[in-house]
Amino acid sequence: MITVSSLKHSAKSEDSYAYDNETLHVRLRTLRGEVDKVILWIGDPYNWAEGGLDGGNMAGTEAFGWIGGNEIEMEQEAVTEFHDHWFAVFKPQKRRCRYGFILFGKEGEKFLFGEKRCVDISSPECEERELSRLNNFFCFPYLNKIDVLNTPSWVKNTVWYQIFPDRFCNGRPEISPEGVEPWGSTPTSFNFMGGDLWGVIDKLDYLEDLGINGIYFCPIFTSASNHKYDTIDHFSVDPHLGGNIAFHTLIEEAHKRGIKIMLDAVFNHLGADSPIWLDVVTAMVPIHVTPIGSGFINFLFIPILQK
Repeated sequence: MITVSSLKHSAKSEDSYAYDNETLHVRLRTLRGEVDKVILWIGDPYNWAEGGLDGGNMAGTEAFGWIGGNEIEMEQEAVTEFHDHWFAVFKPQKRRCRYGFILFGKEGEKFLFGEKRCVDISSPECEERELSRLNNFFCFPYLNKIDVLNTPSWVKNTVWYQIFPDRFCNGRPEISPEGVEPWGSTPTSFNFMGGDLWGVIDKLDYLEDLGINGIYFCPIFTSASNHKYDTIDHFSVDPHLGGNIAFHTLIEEAHKRGIKIMLDAVFNHLGADSPIWLDVVTAMVPIHVTPIGSGFINFLFIPILQK
């Protein structure tokens, strides 16, 4: 029997995305060993039989008559400990499509897995009805050029090393925050160790010897915390990390060694002391009262991370 709760597909995500301007990649996950074959039923949402719509509403519950489906047998691209993973490629003629999955179980089952429900279509009557019923199908609205992910070629050969600057190396103790802990002290959520970008520069030869050629930094912009996710100013590197001068020097020295730099810029939320946020507080009325009573929406219910 096919375990419906193990079926996984998310439209417009890692399971369904524009590979290029004309090509859609589609993936599905099923419970390991339960499914013999998967057919991707996919096509243009506007291809209908005459008289098939529900008063012109394509998503209506009685909107039968979609004839846009094409059958593409999916490839079993991987088998993991608990799941089978299926893959297919489709090139929609008009760059838009709706789709679902026809599952053939090892015990003779035949199901249609769609966005709203998983339906037994083992009988010919049920299969004909459900495959023409558009409201249960996943939607990929349009293959837009802007949605195509074009990663730089160098990324494929990059070995990344992530650095939380305050915890890595204290290169210039004189710029450390007030009350900094002795190096090697027990870290907490709020204390400072005094690590900075000058310390990272001092350790570039060490990092190069490790074989890395990319550094991913936790946030480095001005903030009152050790983690810097509550950014106050996105245009200045925190002075306790060395400021913009240390950052520019780091980039120059890293690039001399063939090391790329990537930043966690954090545009999803702001620090509660950010001038941008303080302007919102003074100029606008709260739109939502959170359980902690701040009056504004915040990230993960943390008062200092305002959205």
